[in-house]
Amino acid sequence: MFQLATSEGNLEEYRQGIELVVNLIEEDADFRKFLVTPRIAVADKKATISSVFEGQLPRQLISFLKVTLDKRRQSLLKSIAEEFSRLVDDHEGLLHFEITLARDSDEGFTAKLKD
Repeated sequence: MFQLATSEGNLEEYRQGIELVVNLIEEDADFRKFLVTPRIAVADKKATISSVFEGQLPRQLISFLKVTLDKRRQSLLKSIAEEFSRLVDDHEGLLHFEITLARDSDEGFTAKLKD
């Protein structure tokens, strides 16, 4: 998926799309149950994914979500989204770090860190 998003020049769109899906899974218990219950046929789940996300997500990302359903890997979507985001950050040269200070910082110090 990362290579596809890179070749299309849509890294951020794919990242936002997969994060949208993961957030929906985490926040909506009914949607989460819908995805994981074996009582609902995979074909029905795929049709719902298509109708819910059509026009909101890149077509290839919707296809990827359907493949995760086919392979019964929907429980891994959060991990997939985290790894995808890490790959995008690496590609763009972004680093994430945490700073612990003994005292409150002033705005000048914070501005220097952001640069």
